[in-house]
Amino acid sequence: MIQGEAVYKAAARIKKYGVTAFVKMLGKKAIKARGGRARLLKYYTEKYPTAPFTLEPKAPYISRSQRSYWKDVKSLAGARDMPIKKTRKLLKRLKTDRNVQVRVIKSGEGWQLIMLGLYENTDKDDIYFKQREEALGHSFVHRTETNYECYDEALEECIKEAQAKLGGSGWQLIKIIKETWIRYFGCEE
Repeated sequence: MIQGEAVYKAAARIKKYGVTAFVKMLGKKAIKARGGRARLLKYYTEKYPTAPFTLEPKAPYISRSQRSYWKDVKSLAGARDMPIKKTRKLLKRLKTDRNVQVRVIKSGEGWQLIMLGLYENTDKDDIYFKQREEALGHSFVHRTETNYECYDEALEECIKEAQAKLGGSGWQLIKIIKETWIRYFGCEE
């Protein structure tokens, strides 16, 4: 009885997905145990002659890392009334920059720096003297053409926010661990 159900499920899957996809679904161990991929393909094409060998996908496969990128492209194209091709070129150019992330917002645009740094307490009266901590700081959004024009100002803001989180100006930046620029895009004002 169990064998009959398995054959019925196999037939349904072969008709729905095609022979090559079904053989791939079986897994490496099952394929190896049954004599190899070529042998199984030949067996199932002879057993189910009406079933398609391969089926073309209805939509192109987009990896998980690319899905958020396509959401950004579509939302920016809709917000700015730009063709998707131009929007894609714009975002692709930005995303290939080192340490740049892109966010699509409702309106406005600009750059924001997020910096993870290693800080040391230099206040001799504090019980945490000479202790080191990692802290994250954010800058405000700078509405400029490039992120490098406002680097010094953004860095200062990040340091101030991280110092405030740690508990005062006694903490000094020793080392920048990671810097990430976020590019905000939205409707043109």
